[in-house]
Amino acid sequence: MKLYTIGDSWTYGDELVNPKEDSWPGVLSKELDCELINDAQCGGPNDWMFRRTIEWVSQQKSLDDTIVIVAWSEPNRREENFNPIIYGEKLWKKVMKYFYSDELSHYKSICYMVSLQEFLKSKNVKYLFFQPWCDILSSEKRLQTIRNNKSKFSDWLSNPVPGPFYPKKLGIGDIIKNIDKKYVLGPRVVHHKLDRGHPTKEEHKIMAKFIKEKILEVYP
Repeated sequence: MKLYTIGDSWTYGDELVNPKEDSWPGVLSKELDCELINDAQCGGPNDWMFRRTIEWVSQQKSLDDTIVIVAWSEPNRREENFNPIIYGEKLWKKVMKYFYSDELSHYKSICYMVSLQEFLKSKNVKYLFFQPWCDILSSEKRLQTIRNNKSKFSDWLSNPVPGPFYPKKLGIGDIIKNIDKKYVLGPRVVHHKLDRGHPTKEEHKIMAKFIKEKILEVYP
């Protein structure tokens, strides 16, 4: 069996002495006795994960007995700031300052999840979506609060003539309904405080255990 994982620092195993062996993908691959391709990168954004997973799957001659696990990150990360050296640091800072939208980034992440779900199903690929530390699927209430609080809302929707692309009614909940929750694990299977660095070796073992149980549940 082959295990393909992609994510950010939580999936890479940042701050572990031996991330290749002690990260949850490393532990899980040993538990399942399978080949591991851990494509995770520290700071990896969701748009990159979406693109890279499709790229990897499309390059495989056979996907038989392959499991793909996508560990989604914070929606506010984007591929443009994943490698700012391409654009130059000054331009990168301007892009983030003037063009970033929290609401739009959540919409895009949900659309990436829906689209990747359908792509993987069309290829008959076994997959799981993991939310290690950020619950994207429960973002509707938070975004609605921001919408209602006019004093704190100052991105593209505040434009007096927003055009037909951005409706006034919040519709992210309708998109979220398309996610097959059967194949979603998380959020926060470990009670890790985000202000104290990355998960420990023991916490990675806990994540691996939860993911293994989920795999055995949906792919007996």
